[in-house]
Amino acid sequence: ESWVARASEWLKEEELVAGAAKELRAKHSTPDELRAQLTLLKTAWPELRARLSAQLLPLSTLKGMLQQAGAPVEPEEIGITRERLRESYWQAFCMRRRFTALDLAARTGLMEPSLKQIFGPNGLWPI
Repeated sequence: ESWVARASEWLKEEELVAGAAKELRAKHSTPDELRAQLTLLKTAWPELRARLSAQLLPLSTLKGMLQQAGAPVEPEEIGITRERLRESYWQAFCMRRRFTALDLAARTGLMEPSLKQIFGPNGLWPI
């Protein structure tokens, strides 16, 4: 099953389908293009990983900063269920033609394993 088909499963709101389909078509890659992208990513990954590690805050630090500022840190605090939040990752992936971390996760087959980790029994937001 392709990532396009998998992502389409998560689009349940009819008004989003047409826009998402347009965005997915715009960023669709042929198998050869995808292979080239993943090869380039593999080559660039050590430097990319180092740059990301230098820029990204640990979850505990970020959560503490948000709490200190009085900002919500749990999905329920903004009126969204954990199930809905989980679905929104696939929907967000479908809504942007720009290449994002969600595209990287989908194209490398890591989207579902990552979501299972986040929302699994030992995850940040267990469902």
